[in-house]
Amino acid sequence: LALGLLAFHTLLWEVEPRYGQAILPLLWVALAAIPRQASQSRPRWANQASLLNGATASLVAFGAAGVLGTQLPQKQVIAAQRSQLSVQYHAKPKTVTPGTVLAEVVDVNAPANYFSVQIHAGSQVQVTLTNLATGQHYRLTMAGSVARLHHQLAAGQYRITVQNL
Repeated sequence: LALGLLAFHTLLWEVEPRYGQAILPLLWVALAAIPRQASQSRPRWANQASLLNGATASLVAFGAAGVLGTQLPQKQVIAAQRSQLSVQYHAKPKTVTPGTVLAEVVDVNAPANYFSVQIHAGSQVQVTLTNLATGQHYRLTMAGSVARLHHQLAAGQYRITVQNL
């Protein structure tokens, strides 16, 4: 029982959403455990009706999936640069003198509509994003420990500038 709980927790609880593929092999294992029923003789038309119903249901399901996929697009991460200095790893803050400017160049590989930079809680900073091709500046707004920008961004190289206040 403990091993089963550990396996369930590892496969389905601790993994990120993109690892949802673990469910498919688990379903195969579950289906393989179902005992086979004794065969019964059925009229030929009943077998054809079952086949027709199954094919119709499959086509409807695939059609609905296609329609819903275009109407309800999922959020897609274009670029994520995380390291052991990230908040999720409880990185230790480093004291930086006021007025210090930190900069990093990042590539945005596709158009994006959201950009964020994680900042240690309690830090007083001003974060800007500069498109290196056009020179356009965007000022990120603070929301807790995240500086974020909700704006259409074209693909290209950007400079993140963090000024300690």
